[in-house]
Amino acid sequence: MRGTGGADECRRLFVGTDFMVTRLYVDNFRCLSNFELRLDETNVLLGPNGSGKTSVLDVLRRIQALVARGARIEDTFSARDLSLLQDHEYQRFE
Repeated sequence: MRGTGGADECRRLFVGTDFMVTRLYVDNFRCLSNFELRLDETNVLLGPNGSGKTSVLDVLRRIQALVARGARIEDTFSARDLSLLQDHEYQRFE
């Protein structure tokens, strides 16, 4: 998503549409590296401290800000959230 103007396009596609996120893929965001999560109607995030529960929720909040509220990608995902586990400077969210 970084560097594209995809938020406006996403908003146009989903305005007035109810939809549910069923899959989340994140690469290079905090502790989430090549991370995939399948979602149902009800989900519970369990794990020890530092395992990424809050990072998953932060990604979902930020994607919501992009799609629903028209936030700018540059303002939503910053360089300080890049994973320390990878050496590239781009992030991927699906």
